[in-house]
Amino acid sequence: MRLAFLAPALALTLAASVAQAQMVYIPTTPTIRLLPTNGTSFAETTGARGSVTTAPDRPIATVSALSMFALGFENGDHKFRRIQVLPNGASARFALNDLGDDDPFTARARWVNIVGGSAHSVTANSGGGVIAQVAITAAPANHTFVLRGFEFRRAAGTDANIRAMSINLAPAGDMLEITLVDDERLDLRPRRAVGRSGPDVGRRYTVVVQYAWVPNTAIAARGTITGSERGRDTARVPAGLAAIQGFSFNFGNSDHHLLTAAIDLNDDGGSAKFQDNNLDDPMRYEVRYVTLHGPT
Repeated sequence: MRLAFLAPALALTLAASVAQAQMVYIPTTPTIRLLPTNGTSFAETTGARGSVTTAPDRPIATVSALSMFALGFENGDHKFRRIQVLPNGASARFALNDLGDDDPFTARARWVNIVGGSAHSVTANSGGGVIAQVAITAAPANHTFVLRGFEFRRAAGTDANIRAMSINLAPAGDMLEITLVDDERLDLRPRRAVGRSGPDVGRRYTVVVQYAWVPNTAIAARGTITGSERGRDTARVPAGLAAIQGFSFNFGNSDHHLLTAAIDLNDDGGSAKFQDNNLDDPMRYEVRYVTLHGPT
């Protein structure tokens, strides 16, 4: 009789042991959310001449956005032939020259490296009497334009003063509007034109623009800062990562030699310089930008 009472208890014990033995722990895989940005790359050179390639502190990503550049002659202002701030593979390429290509200059730039999107480049030739309208690769759905780099280059063996310089995305988003102006012509009001040629288009130049279309998920906000030779106006760039979309510089009185051209979106709310040796010439600038999600 005692064995009969023990049998059910033993059966329950065995069943519990079997159930426990069949329980298998399966660890869950955490969800990993990739940040839309992957840090920054900074490049700098001093005492450079001609056009130089410089290794940044970390490789520049294929899809990246320019957030700061500053180029300046080290021996005083000069007439202008070429300015160059371009990613060159994972490195940076800089130039600031007059006719001789032999004056020392300092250059530095910072890029935000972006996850996703696509990078592109366009080269065009125009004249200083028109606003060059340059077609670009169409934007994919839900993507935003950012500037990666640029080069303005007058013909070899020539240079001149500079009055205005700009690169901006046209309102329709399908082309760039670009200017490089001096006082060669009496009528300084640039005209929009595509593919014009002849003596009325002003001094010829070549422009290279590197740009990227980045996912809208990387964009936190959009804005514009403006200012003058006296400093930035009221609007400011929020703290954090930011990228240049377009810019314009314009001397208000006449063309000038160039000493420095610079934009820094992270300098106390954003700043820009466009000057010769003097600091008193009237100048206006405008910089369009986006702020980006990601670690600062």
